[in-house]
Amino acid sequence: MTVELRPWTFEDAPALRDAYRQSPDLKTQFAGADLATVDQARDYIGVQLPLTASRRNWAITDDGAAAGNAGLSAIDRRHGTAWTYYWLKSAARGLGYAVRALATIAAAAFEDGLLLLELGHRVNNLASCKVATNAGFIP
Repeated sequence: MTVELRPWTFEDAPALRDAYRQSPDLKTQFAGADLATVDQARDYIGVQLPLTASRRNWAITDDGAAAGNAGLSAIDRRHGTAWTYYWLKSAARGLGYAVRALATIAAAAFEDGLLLLELGHRVNNLASCKVATNAGFIP
């Protein structure tokens, strides 16, 4: 098993659709987007998941297949700040993928000159709190 971070590609659309279908709790992560079809997932990848100056998203992959996302948004170079987030499909949870991905992108963000990363999670999501804490984020 090889777990890696890489940019999202249009070829990840079936995996994104499957994550959306198999993990109903993720719907809040997608801000109301409907990813029920491969075409909808492909459109989402093209619009919401590209690497840009103000937003970075990486697929968390397991043997090449997208299993989740780790990202930075609201990147503000003037103030050296960004917001960070992550999600995993149900079958990939509890394996340490999100902790490693979050710690990796945080370290890269600091090396790239950012000074402060903010992270929020739902208070009823104790697993997400554990991910943030285990990745080094302080409440």
